[in-house]
Amino acid sequence: MKLGNSKYLLGIMLIVIICIIVFTRGDSDNKILVDSKNIEYYFSQRDRNSDEKLIEAIDSARERVDMAIYILQRQDIVNAVISAKKRGVVVRIITDRDEAATNYEGKELKSLKREKIPIKINTHSGMMHMKVTILDNSSVAAGSYNYTDPATEENDEVLVIVKNNIIAEKWENKFNNMWLDTGRFRNY
Repeated sequence: MKLGNSKYLLGIMLIVIICIIVFTRGDSDNKILVDSKNIEYYFSQRDRNSDEKLIEAIDSARERVDMAIYILQRQDIVNAVISAKKRGVVVRIITDRDEAATNYEGKELKSLKREKIPIKINTHSGMMHMKVTILDNSSVAAGSYNYTDPATEENDEVLVIVKNNIIAEKWENKFNNMWLDTGRFRNY
């Protein structure tokens, strides 16, 4: 990997970590000290296993997987989500309405709907551009990584997994606010 790409990806990783620490807009307590042993990060070009690490996290979920993802197209991730649902894990997905309307993501979303996995899309004027998965109120996977083949195999992306109950709870609260906001989100 070129030195310039490494610096770029390190910059993205730092931005993601900062976002993880200060995610909840409007809260006065949206900062938390996170021990570095609770943070894992994976670069798609260098590590080439962002999908595997996300799937491991989904496979380890026992109670809940909440996913706010701009694009969900990667079949192995879709399969992991379906497997989680089949083993009794509560799964909810929020995605972008424009991406959901395309053939690129539509097939995967339809297979998730067949499995009775609830999906919501945004109705507001902006994009639902998050790339976040919250697992069991104990960890959060986030970053620039869309759950797609190009993001896994071609693009320079980063996936950061933070194992911290406090952060996961705050992000779960944000997800729940989005899920219940009928003015900005609707069923797919």
